[in-house]
Amino acid sequence: MGFEIQNHVLIRYIDEPGVTEVTVPDGVTEIGKLAFSRSIRIRKIILPDSVTKIGDAACCCDTLEEIDIPDSVTEIGEESFYGTALKEVILPKFLKHLPERLFHECWKLEKVTLPEGLETIGDEAFFLSELKKIDIPESVRMIGSFAFGGRYTVQMHFHKNQRITKIKQYSIWENNAPEKRLMAFFEHPSGETFSALKAEYKLPAAYSYFDIDEKISAYLKRNIRDAVRLAIDENQPEVLKGILERKLIIKKHIDELIQYAIDKTQNGGNPEFQVMLTDYKYQNFPADAKQIGKKLKL
Repeated sequence: MGFEIQNHVLIRYIDEPGVTEVTVPDGVTEIGKLAFSRSIRIRKIILPDSVTKIGDAACCCDTLEEIDIPDSVTEIGEESFYGTALKEVILPKFLKHLPERLFHECWKLEKVTLPEGLETIGDEAFFLSELKKIDIPESVRMIGSFAFGGRYTVQMHFHKNQRITKIKQYSIWENNAPEKRLMAFFEHPSGETFSALKAEYKLPAAYSYFDIDEKISAYLKRNIRDAVRLAIDENQPEVLKGILERKLIIKKHIDELIQYAIDKTQNGGNPEFQVMLTDYKYQNFPADAKQIGKKLKL
């Protein structure tokens, strides 16, 4: 019982009585296909820095709750963690590709850290997991069909040029035409690529890229009340600051938005939004400034 190793490849692990945590011996360079799949006890696996590859379905035992993956790992095979009980995973920083069904049906998986430099996320990589939020690095160029979703609304945070665009993916990421157009926008944000986005992607995209093209700025201005409420709800004062600097909020909307900020503050929200909007009104609509005092009496 224990490890079966051939030519630095872990061929198979056989459960040992009472052992729930295993440390793979140093010198092993590859975790072979199905190596841990026969285990019915293992809860934690620790991999040494000598490992560079994890094979197909290598760790798909349903008892696995934790794994330490060193940065030396540059390749992970399909279904390597399929159906495990993992709750949180930090993927190695030199990994370029996530294969198909990597975390498929990981019902307890709530948090995954993707590395900067990751380029592709394969089909069904996180399908039917517990993920409700994920940060997509700027380097990602392709997301496969059904990569996310199936159980919850997943909030996908796309990072690009120090901006974060939050897209709510209500059902599944299908990698069809709308999703491809979204990825095209992040590759080359412009008025043209923005115009091709489907409606539910436009406001979050405009919210992050309103200052790069007049078409995007005009769209944001037309939907400014929703955009400001979104900034307040997501507690992103830096975005509201940008909107205010470009003077996109017109007079007829300012009181409504101040009141929205006040209501949020009374319910435990960030008071900074109320102050910013109030200052904006003082500076841009001074004739109405005297009316503000009454509204600020919380």
